[in-house]
Amino acid sequence: MRRLWRWTPFALCVLATACSQGGNSVLPARDSPPYEATRVRTSVTLRVSIPRKRSHRARFVSPATQSIAITVTPSGGGTARKFDFNLTPATDPNCTASPIVCTLNLPLRTGTYVASVSTYDGLLSGGNPTGNELSANQSVPLTVKTGTANALKVTLGGIPASVAFIAQTNASFSGDVTNGFTLSKCATPQKASVYGVDADGNFIFGAGSPSVSLASDDAADLAIATPAPSSPNKFVLSRPRIPNYYTAVHLTAKATPAAASGAASASALVKVTFNGDVCGTFTEFTIPTANSQPFGITRGNGNHTIWFTESNGNKIGRISIDTLAMNEYTVPTAGAQPRGITSFFGDGMWFTEYNASRIGKVATDGTVTDYPTTTAASHPQGITFGFDGALWFTESSANNIGRMSSTGAMTNEYPLLTGSATPYDITQGPDGAFWFTECTANTFGRITINGILTEPWSIASNSGPKGIAAQFFGNSGIWFAEENSGKLGLLFPDFGVQNEISVPGSPAPVEIVFGPDGNVWATDFANNTLDSYPSSGGSATMKQTTIPTAFALPLGIVVGDDGALWFTEIGANKIGRLQ
Repeated sequence: MRRLWRWTPFALCVLATACSQGGNSVLPARDSPPYEATRVRTSVTLRVSIPRKRSHRARFVSPATQSIAITVTPSGGGTARKFDFNLTPATDPNCTASPIVCTLNLPLRTGTYVASVSTYDGLLSGGNPTGNELSANQSVPLTVKTGTANALKVTLGGIPASVAFIAQTNASFSGDVTNGFTLSKCATPQKASVYGVDADGNFIFGAGSPSVSLASDDAADLAIATPAPSSPNKFVLSRPRIPNYYTAVHLTAKATPAAASGAASASALVKVTFNGDVCGTFTEFTIPTANSQPFGITRGNGNHTIWFTESNGNKIGRISIDTLAMNEYTVPTAGAQPRGITSFFGDGMWFTEYNASRIGKVATDGTVTDYPTTTAASHPQGITFGFDGALWFTESSANNIGRMSSTGAMTNEYPLLTGSATPYDITQGPDGAFWFTECTANTFGRITINGILTEPWSIASNSGPKGIAAQFFGNSGIWFAEENSGKLGLLFPDFGVQNEISVPGSPAPVEIVFGPDGNVWATDFANNTLDSYPSSGGSATMKQTTIPTAFALPLGIVVGDDGALWFTEIGANKIGRLQ
């Protein structure tokens, strides 16, 4: 209850503060209550007015209002009197239009009272208001005297039936309350408004309106600032840190009417999900073993870890995404030169030992074992797991594609059709077959799970294709990096090579991965950058992001469970992260 201004003598001036999406409306009518016989009798005039100008937002009565109910109870005890009125000129001759003013009489005896006032969106029926209660104010003191000016100062508080959460509309924040909102991981502070909404869908503004609040269940990822007193409905949302991609934060928007209204609060749960944008923030982590020459990299099996090979250090490294603690595990075979690495369901990490011609396995507890390939000096390089439950890898010197069971038993070696092709990297494609690059032959090979091998597509001589990655969404193509020619290429299994995009500078793209932002990302060994290009292809512009450490010589790259790009820096002896 607020005292807004001085009232006219013997006037009960009622101001409902629900502001609708519409403009002024015709206000509603009255039934004449029975006249009360008392020793000292007087009349309290109830004057309800609706301003015509929208600038008087705080004084608006909801256009949906049709009737009003006033219950008056003697403060010293006694029988309550109830007065009900329609409030439209069409239903009450005491209401005039333009502006709408209703002058209604409440016959009362002198004394002190407690009054309760409510408005409704229905006309009287059987002497009682109908429809939804739009606003109310309870326990309002009223003094009735003769020979003096009596005033009842009341602002009706809007009763929220629901809560509206209205987010700032821009590229960073999109969606709605029903389906949830998406927010960029890289977003600057965002603005959102919270309003109480009455039973007829009108936003409740101004004096007497419900107080609103907005709370986050994860303030570390999405914090809510307290609104300024001058703008109590407007909140600022900010991210204290870069969150993991697809992290969901739940906001509770609440509208609480004035305690004197006797009405309950309304609330809404708002889901906000961060997207996969890459923000351009680098962090680098030095490997404990000096000059370890980190090479391949992969993410763990859903346990927020990153695993990498140390070619010169002869170790397998592990870094926790959550704690950033780093561990190293020695490969049993001396001088093995581990290179490619892949995760294999729940069965640890598997890696190639280039110099030892073996395939190694590191369990999640750090236990390392390794198994020989069939051909001596085969120099295995790239490795991946297949949907058939086996490991598939390239044997660069033996010119074979190898297959090993998850128990470490070699099952097959498939000779390539082209001699001295130097197979480098391998991946399982959207067609279910395995695709691999032939670095010196400038060719792409394909082998089915049944071992049927073809080499269907070639590119320009001396292109040097190395990294390869399959796209299982969108265009369902296969992307590759051409180290020698400095290009990123797109291959479709059914149509061949469709696009090659030149990388600016003096490029040497080596490995490639699909980023959480919908772009293809490649490590650029010579430019000391990470290069990105929309996976949809087309004529978009190549973007290059320079690594902070000079001559880092980025090589392997993977997307972690946090949605960041993790990569090896063979020249700087570091593991890099780009969020």
